[in-house]
Amino acid sequence: MPEDNDTEFSLSDSDSILRLRDGSSGASFGSLIGSLAAQAVRLGAVAAPVGDHTYGSLEFHTTGLFSSAIQWIKAKLFTPAVPHDQRNLVTLFGSATTEHQMLAKYNGAGVHVGIYDDGIDKSVSALMTHYDASRELIINGVKADPGVLAGNGQGVHGTATSGIIAADPTKTGGEVTGIANGAFLTAVNVFDGPASFFNLYLEAVRQMANFDVTSNSYGAVYKWSKGITAPYSYAQALADGLNYAGSVGRGGLGTVIVFAAGNDWLYDHRDANTDGLLADRHVVTVGAIASDYDVSNYATRGAAILTSAPSSGSSLKITTTDRTGAAGYSSGTITDTFGGTSAAAPEVAAVVADMLGANGKLGARDVQSILALASHDNELPFFAKWATGNMAYGWTVNHAGTFNGGGYHFSNDEGFGELNAHDAIREAVVWNYMNPVAQTFNNETHLSAVAAGSVVPATRGGATFVFNISGAENVENADLTLDLSSANLNNLKVVLTSGSGTQSIILDSSVTIKGDLFNSQPDGVKISLASHAFLGEAAQGTWTAQVFDPVSGDNVKINSATLDLYGSAPTQSHVFHYTDEAFKMDVSDWSRFTLHDRWGVDSWIDTAMMTGNESIDLHTGSASYENSIPFTWIGSDTIINKVALGDGACTVRCNDNGDMVVAGNGPAWITGGRGNDTFVAGSGSETISSGGGYDNFVFDHRGFGTATITDFTQGLDHIDMRGLGIDFSNLKIYDNGSTIWISNFDAQNDSVVLTNTHQQHLSAHDFLFA
Repeated sequence: MPEDNDTEFSLSDSDSILRLRDGSSGASFGSLIGSLAAQAVRLGAVAAPVGDHTYGSLEFHTTGLFSSAIQWIKAKLFTPAVPHDQRNLVTLFGSATTEHQMLAKYNGAGVHVGIYDDGIDKSVSALMTHYDASRELIINGVKADPGVLAGNGQGVHGTATSGIIAADPTKTGGEVTGIANGAFLTAVNVFDGPASFFNLYLEAVRQMANFDVTSNSYGAVYKWSKGITAPYSYAQALADGLNYAGSVGRGGLGTVIVFAAGNDWLYDHRDANTDGLLADRHVVTVGAIASDYDVSNYATRGAAILTSAPSSGSSLKITTTDRTGAAGYSSGTITDTFGGTSAAAPEVAAVVADMLGANGKLGARDVQSILALASHDNELPFFAKWATGNMAYGWTVNHAGTFNGGGYHFSNDEGFGELNAHDAIREAVVWNYMNPVAQTFNNETHLSAVAAGSVVPATRGGATFVFNISGAENVENADLTLDLSSANLNNLKVVLTSGSGTQSIILDSSVTIKGDLFNSQPDGVKISLASHAFLGEAAQGTWTAQVFDPVSGDNVKINSATLDLYGSAPTQSHVFHYTDEAFKMDVSDWSRFTLHDRWGVDSWIDTAMMTGNESIDLHTGSASYENSIPFTWIGSDTIINKVALGDGACTVRCNDNGDMVVAGNGPAWITGGRGNDTFVAGSGSETISSGGGYDNFVFDHRGFGTATITDFTQGLDHIDMRGLGIDFSNLKIYDNGSTIWISNFDAQNDSVVLTNTHQQHLSAHDFLFA
């Protein structure tokens, strides 16, 4: 074991040993780990005291208190002992236990998913459990049956992507579990038949409105082939179809359209913004992360990528369903050779189906916002902006103030990071408490500015275009449209800078290593470039776009430049979201630790995505903790009145301003203040001392367990059961004079217990019913 001033980690697997020791490189690794306490708390490790320790196959010794960064090291170096198909599920959900718990409750039941691909092998029984043939597309009176496969190569890819979403584990012997195996599945063949690219694909895109979610794992062969809006009418018609589905689908809430970013980085360093499908704001563009938590080396990059998901690229690929026999990737109906962003996109689509199964009131823009919040930087145990591993761009942090105490982290390599399915579903469950109006593409705000044209000189400074934005908006998507002419688009680089100073490389064709058919556009075209990097920032201010092309022979001329910002109207009720990355981000910038919301009214602390035990104090000047480690401190200029809790055991101390507490999945002990409070039951049982005032105790779902209220007062307080669809006659009430038990909610094992009732006897007037 090391000396007292050293810290050594020994991770052994057969003959492989890693030792990290203080002083080995002139920097104290042990001190670093000590400063990064609780970073991997989502993996369930706990703080370790001085001495020798074993954590599974991990052995370590420490001379000081530190937490689970060591578990992160273990996760990076060792393959979990689970089947390959479960590996991507474990990565998505954070642990096998969480995966089983979440999928047992949220599996996309009732949600309709369309798989736009090369067809499907309908003889694979694992895909037929919830297959919905009634939604197969009819185009010009012809049914586009995706099960009619013209050759051995058809249906292989679509069968694989379908299994990731919908495979019934009872029909695969448990080898393949669809991430949304309760969802309805419908396949659409866009490679052959009436819905194909060679026929009426535009109509097939429009008919995405028939589904709640669509998964699309295909893309353009050539750059710009779908990214040029003029003079080619096809690209505009494609954009119109995406807008129609994104605005009309799900009764106006919007179809969630998911696309794979592509696998072209090694081929030609392709930027996702060179594909008009991927650059469209109605689309969720998905990158890929390998099993070693590094961005997959082949994955297409760009500012249009929203999130990423597990796939191939390291030692493991993805196991899924396969076309039967020799026609498939492998013999039989299961393959363990699938990968690419083709696997990552259906994973995200499946998580979205689970989200919509948990909360069908989400708008399409709500879904995009949640996916951003639920995406983690898993590259390192600490946050660093520099590029590591296969990353080409590294990370930026924008100037929003509501994500883990500050701005969002974003990378052109993987969007907001690797999606955590647990976080996405948990946030979907509580979203409408904080955001009661669905955010759709029908009610988004839009600000625009136009800059005059200019020739782009072949100099280091290029050309700069200035946009003055005076309107108020919280930005979600930024689109820059360039009306230009050029002899070669391959050398363009475009950097967009917000009024807050955040920079986003929205086109990086300058790193390309191959040309293609659409590079030369001397007669003038329009290209639209998208970025998610400004999410949550205020729109107001002076924005700039810098356009570079170092090759004088390209003769680049910008005729005009248009900046379009899409988002939502600012409100005074702000939501401060926290995840298990909170302390990791605090350490990167300690100013994030203090929560400032001087002008906020009825603002929230949202910890629904946290998995550890919490201690929340809503008083000004007080700190809140996860696993006994502080993650935020309410500033002296700030009043927070509302909180949503996470998975762990939680204690909450309210202030006296009238608070709202939405309980989570773990047990909670809640102490109210003197104001009029609202307490919403979670699913882990609560003990509530309301503290006076006119208080409401809300039970709006079944499965809340046992809620104990210690100081219910008739005439002041109410038990709100409007969300249960019952009335007073459905209740079974037992009253012994000092304690009242309320139960029999449709024979559920739920109960409300009132203690210290002092001969108060309930009547229908003490309840609220629909």
